[in-house]
Amino acid sequence: PQADLDRADLPRSLEHLPGSVLFHIFGKISASSYYAVTEEDTLEFLHALQSESRLPRNLFDELSKKKLLLLGCSFGDWLVRFFLRTTKDKRLLRSGTNYLADERVMGDKNLVLFLSQFSPGTKVCAWDVHAFIDELHRRWIENYGARERTVVTTPTAAATYEEPAAVFLSYASEDRATAVKINEALRAEGIEVFFDKEDLESGDDWETTITSTIRKCWLFVPLISRHTLTAGRRFFRIEWRVAEREALMASPTQSFIVPVVIDDTPPTVEAVPEKFRKLHWRELREGDAIDQFAQWIKQRYREYQKQKAVAA
Repeated sequence: PQADLDRADLPRSLEHLPGSVLFHIFGKISASSYYAVTEEDTLEFLHALQSESRLPRNLFDELSKKKLLLLGCSFGDWLVRFFLRTTKDKRLLRSGTNYLADERVMGDKNLVLFLSQFSPGTKVCAWDVHAFIDELHRRWIENYGARERTVVTTPTAAATYEEPAAVFLSYASEDRATAVKINEALRAEGIEVFFDKEDLESGDDWETTITSTIRKCWLFVPLISRHTLTAGRRFFRIEWRVAEREALMASPTQSFIVPVVIDDTPPTVEAVPEKFRKLHWRELREGDAIDQFAQWIKQRYREYQKQKAVAA
């Protein structure tokens, strides 16, 4: 995987590349790529940028000529400073205009003060990233009108596809508040989650979409509570049955289903599928640290990705 980091760069200048380009400067989550998950990983990427042999020279040559727009990166104080300086061929005092829309930056008084004093060309926007994008879109349409969408390509491929969600959250609608917290905690750790209320769109064939997503995901997490014991017809039971079938094809060394109990429901209750009852249940009752659970998932996912990379 380290070789991927060593080779990371644009293949040629932008004027010779087709369409728009998406460059994952801290890597892209996949089985065959090296990517930053922890702060230590990020440090390694930054260290690589100091090396003459590993510096993405084409990329930074292009960035030095452009105005930068950073949206919702959630970079820390020194990472913002370092990134801005690395992308320019001169001191920040003499660099061109940059635009930064990021709530984390706005809340860092020391960083805002630094940028105002030593990078006067950097404009820190007071809006959150969603409001900024909406306003940017409005002004673009106002000035240029609607245009056809541009196909985005990567430097290494003519076409790309959306990575499947790593985790599928299955829950009774009465437990949505807890599911929302778990979803947010996992995404804060960089784990893609299929969360039905967000990821299903109007007009979707819900059952087909959900079945396909479960088959592609790495981990199925059913939230078990007294609300999942009800006798009525419930959609989450379709999800459970699909997951049970998929678990039959999973590697014996890799747990595909991780039941999470969020109240005092016992693991012996017959309303829960036998397959689930035989598994080890994670307890995540009210007041428990959801963030710790998310970190545990992230560590397991990272180990899984490393195993896949070695196998490849």
